[in-house]
Amino acid sequence: MAREDREIERILEALKNERVRQALLQLVEYGGFVRKQRETPVETARTSYPSADAQELTRLRTENAHLRQKLASAETENDGLRRLLDKAEQERGILQGERLAEAEKQKTLLDSLEKLRHECERLQDQVKKQKDQNDMFERYLALPEEVRGTLGCIFKREDAQVFIACGVQRDNLEALWDVAKQRIMEGRMQETQTLAAMFRFFLALYNSTSDEPAFALQETEPGMEFSTREHILCPGSARSGVISEVLLPGYVSRYTGEIQRKAIVRI
Repeated sequence: MAREDREIERILEALKNERVRQALLQLVEYGGFVRKQRETPVETARTSYPSADAQELTRLRTENAHLRQKLASAETENDGLRRLLDKAEQERGILQGERLAEAEKQKTLLDSLEKLRHECERLQDQVKKQKDQNDMFERYLALPEEVRGTLGCIFKREDAQVFIACGVQRDNLEALWDVAKQRIMEGRMQETQTLAAMFRFFLALYNSTSDEPAFALQETEPGMEFSTREHILCPGSARSGVISEVLLPGYVSRYTGEIQRKAIVRI
């Protein structure tokens, strides 16, 4: 402690010297200047110039703000496009529905037209059949009374419906052929063509009553060679040679091919 006191006294004694005081003052002033020079640039830099990290952060914030604006604009545009797309989808759905409805309408119309066509064909066929039946009935009525009398066992009344109903029966069909043959073989040829036409008519009508026709006309034509196995000669005909006329057609079974009635021919 005494030593420290002595050192202090020495310093105080030295400070009484003018030269020492001036030197010490200069030293103090220089130290303050240096400290100021050292501190001032740092403070200035801290207050006047932002750091590199701060600049980068500012730039990123600015870019982020721009991106947010662009994103918001894009979302707005996207919403608009989505609304347009939804509207287009709705319109497309409506158009598809209209097209389907129109297609269904056309299909229904075509189906109706097809049904009408079939119905028209059916009616035309029915009208033709009715006309053929009426024509054949008129030909029957035009026969001499004597001929109609021989057919009385087949046709019970002179009525169009009864005429058709009787003639289409198988037994009556065979009986009609037999009456026609008898008249031909007796030489009574006047009404042969009408009787042969009636037979053809009722044979076709009989076949139409089933899905599978039961009979077929015998294939006999002028120019064919006469055969006793298939043909019958009419009175006054040559005994052999080529057929010149078929007076009454024969017919065969479609199931067995067996001849039911031989054709009556002239050579």
